[in-house]
Amino acid sequence: MFVLPILYIVSSFILISGATVIYNGNRRSIKYKTFALIFVAMAVWQQSALLISLLPPEQANVVFIYGLIPTILVTFLLLLHGVYLITNVYSRKYAFYYKLLFIPPVINILLLPVDGWLYQGEVLVYSEHSLPGPGGFLNFGIMFFYLVIMIALLMPKILQKNRPSQIWMTGLVSFVLWSLVIVVSGEMTGDWDSFSLVPLGINFWAFAVYISVHQYDSLPSYERRYNLLFERAPIGIMITDSKGTIHEVSPRVSDFLELPLDDLLGQKIYKWLENEEQEKMLSVYFDNFEKRKAFQNEEHSFYNEKRQIKWLAISSEFTEMEGDPYQLLMIHDITGTKQREKQIHDLAYYDHLTNLYNRVSFNHTFENWLKNKSTFALLILDLNSFKSINDKYGHYTGDQVLMYFAEQLNTSVGPSDFVARLSGDEFVIMLNDDKQTEYVINKIRSNLKEPFELADNQSLLISSSIGVAIYPRDGEVLDDLFKEADDRMYEDKRDGKSIHD
Repeated sequence: MFVLPILYIVSSFILISGATVIYNGNRRSIKYKTFALIFVAMAVWQQSALLISLLPPEQANVVFIYGLIPTILVTFLLLLHGVYLITNVYSRKYAFYYKLLFIPPVINILLLPVDGWLYQGEVLVYSEHSLPGPGGFLNFGIMFFYLVIMIALLMPKILQKNRPSQIWMTGLVSFVLWSLVIVVSGEMTGDWDSFSLVPLGINFWAFAVYISVHQYDSLPSYERRYNLLFERAPIGIMITDSKGTIHEVSPRVSDFLELPLDDLLGQKIYKWLENEEQEKMLSVYFDNFEKRKAFQNEEHSFYNEKRQIKWLAISSEFTEMEGDPYQLLMIHDITGTKQREKQIHDLAYYDHLTNLYNRVSFNHTFENWLKNKSTFALLILDLNSFKSINDKYGHYTGDQVLMYFAEQLNTSVGPSDFVARLSGDEFVIMLNDDKQTEYVINKIRSNLKEPFELADNQSLLISSSIGVAIYPRDGEVLDDLFKEADDRMYEDKRDGKSIHD
């Protein structure tokens, strides 16, 4: 008489203890929270069954309708949700339709107070039978259909020898076999009281869930040390699957990208990359994932919501979580380093006043064009009477004139041409197509016909002298071409027009 209550009490205590252990293992994890709730629901299921076995029929009816049946439905709902999590259903294309399966048990629970919905009869305890109503048939249908869905989702992973899925399936089958044996033997012997043993079979499933969490979470996120490292590590940490979906992400990554953690979780890692950068990263990511090949310090430029570029260096290692492969990404923010590199590069290769290329860039580009082009045009330009402008209006105005002149040169050439400031008011242009020389010179002169407006509402007319040399006709080395173009520029300065053949 006392054996069954003791079994229920001990079993419920163990289930509540298991729920506490799992929940405290990783309070951030939806999976851990779900498994803990499953244990709590199983404990409530057994306590409801215990009350039914101890209470008089009238009170047992109330516990059966409003305690046991809703708890069973909620337990199955949570178990289905748990299977969804371990089989990654929520990241699938048709995840929405899987979520619709949660609706039937909720509807059935809401309709339980309707007379005749669950059972047609007064007494609902195990010792007497009542015919099922629509809700009773729906209950059996929901549990059977949920079992079929869970088996169908677990089977592909079982065939891949995924140990957590195999353990879940073992628990599920054990529970079903236990229930069938108890029900069939009770029907055959007429011992209806034996039906009260059915809820104890849920312990097989509970044990399977616990083992899958405790032994096969290869990255021990349930440990306090891991949580401390994850939260406070000076580098960013991200865990992604074979499709690039982010499953866990540390606060440091959120700081790097200036994005909330919730905006990162569940998204593809390449979402914040430009198209060209996406292709580069996808190629490396999927190829390395397939080969389980770690990579080191892959540099990628990400964009945050403000469209600001954030440069990250990413290294990877592979691990397993619940039998599935995942990639552990270790991330360094190198945005500051990239910005300093750009500043150094700009100082070395760009003119700080006009933002044109400088003499160093010109020398490199000229040598490159000599090697790769059959012909091109070299133009040397300077501003007429620039010293007088400096003397009369001051160096600030002189600088403004230089920037204005640089802008006119940039707008006069094509994207494949090259413009640089060598020094003072001396500029060069290299034209990819030497046949465009006359057109470009005329465009420059036309642009300069517009007066340059000074700060005190005065205007200034600017003019330029231009000399041209064609490679290889006028020379095959820089000194020869430069001398030819320079001579023609001074001739142009004397004559007031561009001299070239």
